[in-house]
Amino acid sequence: MARYDKWLPLIGFTFACLGATSCSRPSPTQAVEQRFDAYMNAWLKRDLDDVWKLTSSRVKRGNDNNKSSFRQFAEEQNIYFVSYKKISTEVEGSHARVIADMAMTDSAKTAVMAERQKCDLVLEKGTWYVDDCKPLNPPV
Repeated sequence: MARYDKWLPLIGFTFACLGATSCSRPSPTQAVEQRFDAYMNAWLKRDLDDVWKLTSSRVKRGNDNNKSSFRQFAEEQNIYFVSYKKISTEVEGSHARVIADMAMTDSAKTAVMAERQKCDLVLEKGTWYVDDCKPLNPPV
């Protein structure tokens, strides 16, 4: 019996994991929302390195695959996100769309502007990346 003592905890964990949602892979919608949350939280923290990591290869190519160019562009925009709230998420194959209300300000924090944006995400090598965010008209 002693030689099975090592395996019983592992077997117990495996059966517990099979019945628990925390051990399963997220649904495509959950995966998109988790990735979008990571992207928006990176913007909220102004962590441009993480924002860069969470953007699609198309966006990176548009910035010459150069993180420094992207950082310079982002700094020139002088936009700081204050908050966001997801409204809806749609997933169709390797493309997804998140609609969210976003509040942003400038570096001086002189005014807060709110708008609803449509953010497109693409699935690349099994991982979701933000490909584009654009304001919806009319703004919120």
